[in-house]
Amino acid sequence: MLETGGVLLIPYTLWSLFYAAISIAQKLHNGGNINIEAYVVKYFTGGLATPLYYIVCLLQLVILTPLIIPVVKNRKSLLHKLLWLLTPIYVLFLDIMYLFFPDSAFMTDQGTLKAVLFPCWFLFYYLGMNVRYYPDLWKQRARKYGRSGNLITAIILEIIASEMIAFKTGNYDWATGQIRFCGFFYAVICCLFLVNKHYSYANKSANIFVRVLRHIGDCAYGIFYIHCFILIFIRKFCSAIGLSDIWILNFIICFLMTALLSVLAVNIVNVLAGKLRIEKALKWIGFERSI
Repeated sequence: MLETGGVLLIPYTLWSLFYAAISIAQKLHNGGNINIEAYVVKYFTGGLATPLYYIVCLLQLVILTPLIIPVVKNRKSLLHKLLWLLTPIYVLFLDIMYLFFPDSAFMTDQGTLKAVLFPCWFLFYYLGMNVRYYPDLWKQRARKYGRSGNLITAIILEIIASEMIAFKTGNYDWATGQIRFCGFFYAVICCLFLVNKHYSYANKSANIFVRVLRHIGDCAYGIFYIHCFILIFIRKFCSAIGLSDIWILNFIICFLMTALLSVLAVNIVNVLAGKLRIEKALKWIGFERSI
């Protein structure tokens, strides 16, 4: 657990400092004030770059893992069943907060605490552990629920729910946010879809689709950290060529170019580290493949 915590905490700290430096440089360039206390708070809540709060949440789950494993192994216990409800109950609580207390510090964009607390993402961690310990059972469930038709249905429901929330409440942070029942339903179906594909292609290692996905998976941790930095320049590029106002093209280009350049960056750093014989340093910046 300590080794896993280090693999998470050290890259998280280094990249937090990196993104903090970029933010400070931008504020100084624009004549803004620097609030060190705000940066310290953002470090502990994963707010120094958009996705970093996932690591803060994951660190909590790593600490809890020794307690969770015995529950997962005892599949017939009441606690095993009740833990499946932890995230849905938490999301229901957040939906109620969005409905009645949308302007509270806990719910605003500045209050990232709602997404940092481990119950928010526990379901996916718990699902992954169950897939690991009961592969045959989840292979069957993935084949049943992870079909393309179910995934398309989940996407349609997610779009309808977002439109209804935006239309009825005018709260676009809630409508477009990840943390909603339909959003999590779609994410779970997507996970089962990928598990189903994994088993479908398990004996087809020569398949180009499988090789590409596996390689992206090997680079995923490094992609997670560097993609926000690359996205800064891609957005500036899209703005310079006048695509910012054409949201669908802007999204497609930002997504594809950021993904491609992020994978390329991780591979280039790995090649350079190999030539310089400093491969061990890759672990501390999160660029070690297949961690």
